[in-house]
Amino acid sequence: MGLFCAGIYDGPVVEKGLQYLMRFLPGQRGGVPIAEARADHYFYGQYYAALAMWTAGGNYWAEWFPAIRDELVGRSRTGQGGVWSDWNGAAYATAMACIVLQLPNNYLPIMQK
Repeated sequence: MGLFCAGIYDGPVVEKGLQYLMRFLPGQRGGVPIAEARADHYFYGQYYAALAMWTAGGNYWAEWFPAIRDELVGRSRTGQGGVWSDWNGAAYATAMACIVLQLPNNYLPIMQK
């Protein structure tokens, strides 16, 4: 994401970074859901990974978004009003999940290409 912010949208370094992220495609990690494998900063990490994939577009976004959408929807606590939760609290987790889920709508100024 840092390279994208610097105006570097392609090249071998960007491709290598995107390929690295694809190793952590939501819902997969050697049979262990990523949600269980990396819980400390799950929502923060998914926010930046989704931004990178959205910016890359194409097949990266087409594969990443359905995977993260399904994983996030599966993590919501439907019995508690559909909120998300982590060690930072429900407000933070829910806000981050909602930001990721609305990325295709381009509502945030950072998302406008």
